[in-house]
Amino acid sequence: FTPADLELTRASMTKSRARAFESLDAKLGMLASIGDIGLPADFVARDGAAVVALTLEQVQDVARRFITTDTMYIVVVGDAKTQAQRL
Repeated sequence: FTPADLELTRASMTKSRARAFESLDAKLGMLASIGDIGLPADFVARDGAAVVALTLEQVQDVARRFITTDTMYIVVVGDAKTQAQRL
């Protein structure tokens, strides 16, 4: 996991969060979920701040602790010209 991967992940998470508020129904659904689960009213702001504050070291630490690649099957789908050299 590289600094570029972290930036791509942040951008993806930010964009997906924005889609959660695109329509009135989506906003209502998000608010209902927050209320049903009992999250704080500022959950969305806190969540966004956590994504922005995430460090490369934190991601690498979580990966080391919870991802055991020796017991995983990994399937890569995509353009081999752009993906194969990273494997």
